[in-house]
Amino acid sequence: MKRLRKRLTYANVMSSIAVFLILGGATAFAADKLAKNSVGTKQLKNNAVTTKKIKNNAVTAGKIKNGAVTNGKLGEGAVTGNKIAAGTIGRGNLAESKLLPRAFALVNFNGKVESGFTEGIPDATTPVEGTYCFDLAFTPVHAQATGEADGEGNDMPSVSLAGTETGLISCPAGTDVEVEMWDTGFDEETEEEFFLVVW
Repeated sequence: MKRLRKRLTYANVMSSIAVFLILGGATAFAADKLAKNSVGTKQLKNNAVTTKKIKNNAVTAGKIKNGAVTNGKLGEGAVTGNKIAAGTIGRGNLAESKLLPRAFALVNFNGKVESGFTEGIPDATTPVEGTYCFDLAFTPVHAQATGEADGEGNDMPSVSLAGTETGLISCPAGTDVEVEMWDTGFDEETEEEFFLVVW
């Protein structure tokens, strides 16, 4: 008993208490008292921050580095229609944008377009019978016209673009697309309705 009392010095008692506090969870108390910004990237163990440890809505767009989210990091079906803001995807964002028509119209025999069947194409001017000239808000790379089905198979449209090898035939300079409707039965131009699609 005397030997035990000799060893129970103040230093021994305090060190023993310290050991019990550490083993008993006093480290949790110490963690709550960490100085602000004292834990940095270097102090975090690899894979220490898991999905469960990230608060909902904690990672916002402003916290994501440009180009950080690539195709390989997106789960299949992760990007749905309701997650895309209106107007964020345009023709330039689509790899096949050149395959998508930019404008279309149903054109009456007098050059007026049908509003319910038209987008991006204004009324045509008609310098001569059967010739329709269109001034567009963009530079077309291709156009195609189809005669409206009216029971006659003799109405054939032909399309010309400004700046191409054939160029314009009857339309004035500044015209983007020229359509000629031809009656093959009478071998002459004719005024007929047609569909026009422009790329």
